[in-house]
This record gives sequence, structure tokens and C-alpha cells, in this order.
Amino acid sequence: MYSKCSTLPATFENVWGPYPVTDLIFRNCDSNHQVRYHIVEGSGHRGNFGNFALHTAIWNFFKTFHGGD
Repeated sequence: MYSKCSTLPATFENVWGPYPVTDLIFRNCDSNHQVRYHIVEGSGHRGNFGNFALHTAIWNFFKTFHGGD
């Protein structure tokens, strides 16, 4: 993996609006970063997940794990 993260992710089940989500979080990466992968079942290529604030979640992730050293 590019960021030299753990090869086995932590896996969680979640819900974004009406859609079930599988969250894969790869930890122990270089420079204290994380790699996150979200599988949103049945949403197609939508960015609107009802009452789930996707853009807020993305922004909070980048605020926490910014790319600067």
C-alpha cells in the first residue's frame, strides 16, 4: 500500500441516510495518516445520502489527517 499502512483494515458497518455502508480503515500508516475506504451499497454514483452530511465528514477527515508534515 502506498502509505505503508497495515494490510488488514478495521472494518465497521454504518448507515448513510438510507444506505448501508462498510467502512474499511487502514491504520498505522507513515506519518500517522489513515486510509479510509467506504462501500456504500445501492447508492450508485450519488453524493446525496439523505440525512448524512457527506461533505462534512470529508472535511472533518482532512482537518484531522492533513497532508503537511
